[in-house]
Amino acid sequence: MKNALFLALLPLVLFWGVEEYFGLKAALIVGCVVAVIEIVWEKTKNSKVSFITLASNSLILGLGGISFLMDSGVAFKLQPAVMEIGMAVFLVIVARRGEPFLLRTFREFKGADTAKREMLLSQAWFVEKIQKTDRRMVWFFLFHGLAVACAAVWGSTRMWILLKGVLFYVLMVAVMLPMYRRPKQTPGN
Repeated sequence: MKNALFLALLPLVLFWGVEEYFGLKAALIVGCVVAVIEIVWEKTKNSKVSFITLASNSLILGLGGISFLMDSGVAFKLQPAVMEIGMAVFLVIVARRGEPFLLRTFREFKGADTAKREMLLSQAWFVEKIQKTDRRMVWFFLFHGLAVACAAVWGSTRMWILLKGVLFYVLMVAVMLPMYRRPKQTPGN
């Protein structure tokens, strides 16, 4: 977990450090190079590249190129906002077409014991918790995406990094925590 968080925050710290000492264009180049490295690394490690990695890094490359040409970091910094708002829209579409994304993901997860998974899925309280978490995630992605967009347009790089980096993970934990509360026991149970 620590390594994953470190690897997620490393590109942000690199971008900020390079921008501080070498300027915006150098930081944009570093950001785009890190995006290509991430794609190559995932392809080498997993022999395929996930859709999320490809979409995210394609946005970094495209918006990084626009920012480089415009000599403004705003387009580059809008990438996480586009991804998060896109994820909120995706979650809404999936829920409207059938069952919410988290519920479907849990149902299809092969790493869990099948009997335990089916037992949990038969419990109304569990299904309700997953559905509520899915709705909280929609609101989280929407509002956090808008906050990151505002920081990209009107805020400093430090504010943008704080919102996109550390606060994203802290707030995501806050969104997910209610899912882990046990249901209230009623008398006689």
